[in-house]
Amino acid sequence: MKDLKDLLKDNEVDFSEETNFIMFKEETTIKLPFGLIKDLKKDFKHKDLKCIHNDRDTALELIYIVLSNFTLAWVQEVKFKDNYVDNNYIQLSSILLKKQVGTGSDKARYKIILETLICHKYIERGLGYKLGLKSISYKINDKYHKTKIEKYILNSEYTKKRYKKNIREKLILSLNNVIALNELQNLNRIELPSLEEVKKHLKYYSKRKWKNKKGKQLKVLGKKKRLNQFIYVEDYVKLYQILNENFHNPKILGENAGHRIATKFNLMPSLIRELFKLRANGQKMIGLDFSCFHPNLAIRKLQGANNQIVTHEEVAVFLKTKKKYSKNTDVELRQIAKKEHLSFFNKEVKHMKNSKIYSYYEEKHPELLSKVEKDKIQKGYKNTSRMLFTAETRIMTEIIKRCQARGITTIYVYDELLVEESHVDEVKKIMEQVCIGQKLNVEIK
Repeated sequence: MKDLKDLLKDNEVDFSEETNFIMFKEETTIKLPFGLIKDLKKDFKHKDLKCIHNDRDTALELIYIVLSNFTLAWVQEVKFKDNYVDNNYIQLSSILLKKQVGTGSDKARYKIILETLICHKYIERGLGYKLGLKSISYKINDKYHKTKIEKYILNSEYTKKRYKKNIREKLILSLNNVIALNELQNLNRIELPSLEEVKKHLKYYSKRKWKNKKGKQLKVLGKKKRLNQFIYVEDYVKLYQILNENFHNPKILGENAGHRIATKFNLMPSLIRELFKLRANGQKMIGLDFSCFHPNLAIRKLQGANNQIVTHEEVAVFLKTKKKYSKNTDVELRQIAKKEHLSFFNKEVKHMKNSKIYSYYEEKHPELLSKVEKDKIQKGYKNTSRMLFTAETRIMTEIIKRCQARGITTIYVYDELLVEESHVDEVKKIMEQVCIGQKLNVEIK
């Protein structure tokens, strides 16, 4: 197995000694919710562990590795609560678990570990497996869900070998992926804000009653009771701390997500990304994104051309003509259109029909709507979003490639790019050229 530095050098990735040290440590270090290790050692008896591995310490470490999948579940909940996490449950694929802990003897080892953890009430099983749609979901005991993180260094030769192999495989995948490699290189290029800068910035916006894309207002929680219509400064601060100290290697998501890439940068709230700077010259990173990207992509993919651009403003004007929304302000209607577009094409047909913007597509784009519904019914409701995410990833890959060729630093945020302040106009032209090459008509803001 190649040394980490050699592996990075072969792929022309130049890290600082500090970053190299962090990446090297992560090959044998796992992160777990605080207090979990102490409780497991106390609760798990010899007979529980013997079924997993003959060596007690190895068996415990295999359990730790499985439970490490839940460590960042809270991050997903804060960032993607509506779309990716349902009541703190996360999906665990059998392929991933087999890679992590090996196969064992008669019964799959990961199954024994999961059953033992359920029996001891450390985790709870949720919804079942659906072919091509989802793996079985699990949630960790609430005691460990929002706690601090503790690091554990693996000692067993068996677990170290397996864990290091899996880390290396993920790293190699990242090194061979244009977007993931770009984000690995950004670990050295981007200067992140201090914790005090983040707190000050968030408190400033909470006083201005800032709202996120889903219309939730940012507030300081303090000792008040949590309410669902708000997001909280304290949660954003904790999210930043966790991501800043962890998640150095990007994660290439699966086919249903169009192989998008999750990184420490794009998982941070947009308000915090405003504080990112280029380490080399202190320049701010400015966001450039596609307006109404997926609706226009859908028209392009399913109808062959999108000569008429869909915009949030156009949908807002349409909603204004409906009696139900006649008293809403233009700003409110645009926010409704923007919020609904976040998940409209990801939904099952029955849920699409309940969307506030369904009537817009029914009247203005009936052919598109008919094709989307047919696609979802015939190929499964996730097929449409899978197609759109895949097209989005290909477009963003090409844009980042062209920026790299010109020596322009970019940060990938799904369908948005953060770019050096001095290169905004140049990158906007690159984005437009790539879309023209795809015969895609879309606004860039």
